[in-house]
Amino acid sequence: MNGVAVPGTAAGSYYTTRCSTSVGHGIPSPDAVTVPALSGGSGLALEVATGSVKQIVASVFAGETPTSEPITLAFPKDTARATVPNILPGSYYVMIRVEWEGLFDAGAETYAFRVILRAS
Repeated sequence: MNGVAVPGTAAGSYYTTRCSTSVGHGIPSPDAVTVPALSGGSGLALEVATGSVKQIVASVFAGETPTSEPITLAFPKDTARATVPNILPGSYYVMIRVEWEGLFDAGAETYAFRVILRAS
């Protein structure tokens, strides 16, 4: 996030095949990592290291828990990078959901991150 590798914590998953379905849930509390603001003072650049996926969606919550109204954004198709504009310095809880679909299976993984965005 903003050029800093932020470790995430698995927050949930969904996997289905022709014969079975598996679901896992949780709201973890990952350690917060301080990242610098983008040039210009606001915004959060998100980049996901992943292979071929169907869709990536990020929800950004103000504060240290996912309890506020989130800013939700879908990553542009065929890219693993998106920018959440107009976010001021502060503490944020970020959830990123990655969905995939194969010939015989489909699923999604959700990861949680906590960042402290500091003024540049």
